[in-house]
Amino acid sequence: LAFDPGSGCSGFVNDMVPSGTNGVLVGGNFLSVQQRDWRYLARFDASGRLDTNYSAQARPNGSVTHILTTSSNAVFVAGRFTKIGTTPRPGLARLQPDGNLDPTFSPPPEAAAAVDLDLDLDGALVVTRADGLLRLQANGSRDATFNPELSGTLSCLTVLADGRYVVQGPVTAIGPAMVAHVLALARRDGTLVPEFQSNAVLRTYYSPPVRAAAPEPGGHLVIAGYFTGAGGLERARVARILVRDEPQPLSIFSCSNENGRFVVDVAARAVGSVGLVDEGALCAGLEVARLPGEDLGVRGPRKGRRQPPLLE
Repeated sequence: LAFDPGSGCSGFVNDMVPSGTNGVLVGGNFLSVQQRDWRYLARFDASGRLDTNYSAQARPNGSVTHILTTSSNAVFVAGRFTKIGTTPRPGLARLQPDGNLDPTFSPPPEAAAAVDLDLDLDGALVVTRADGLLRLQANGSRDATFNPELSGTLSCLTVLADGRYVVQGPVTAIGPAMVAHVLALARRDGTLVPEFQSNAVLRTYYSPPVRAAAPEPGGHLVIAGYFTGAGGLERARVARILVRDEPQPLSIFSCSNENGRFVVDVAARAVGSVGLVDEGALCAGLEVARLPGEDLGVRGPRKGRRQPPLLE
């Protein structure tokens, strides 16, 4: 193959992003790369060779857990470091395209210990800590107008296409070995949608259960990880979350088959309701109003699937 990193990294790689022309940037707890003393952050070029010009003068002094690139090729790194080169940067820093420290970005101490990073629609960095979210301005200072009402243990952040935030949130025990994790939805101003949180429960034996999340253009979210159920139904490790945050004035229930996938369309009256759609079903979590004289029967092939709950 054209890409051959040789002996690679001497330790774990925690995160990786594309870099430059067919290159990759990796972060982890390694102490050497291709048998060179090269610690925690490294760039491989298109052929797999270590780029010794990248961050040559300003490498972190501790492991890197998260990497996030911007449209301008700047790089945010988070981890268990206290310095970039000789400059104090406890746990979070922004690097220039060549890998050296960007001195114009100086985050506050509370931005350390990040468990996830993402950019909002305005390009501001949103930092997930175990105890809450921070939004940072271009110079690294905290946006004091952003105060999400979150509590519990947070571990995952995704910014949806419409700018809202979905975080993996509080944990509740539901059995001897099983726990329930809640996905929380925050609007762009940080306020929560409580109906979403009450419905988006994941059953799991692992913590945290969501290991990957991909927003879709329609504002919805596909999640994957170590969970066995979602939204009240059995979902083995992959599920699609339908995010609705506004009242729907109609109550129409129909089913169709689109490109081999059985699709259920429901106009819900609940604010912030959530459902999961896969082949053949819409999951629990949607409240559908049954009005006098309405026919809410299923139209189309049912395939033995469960219907959404109806409120009398």
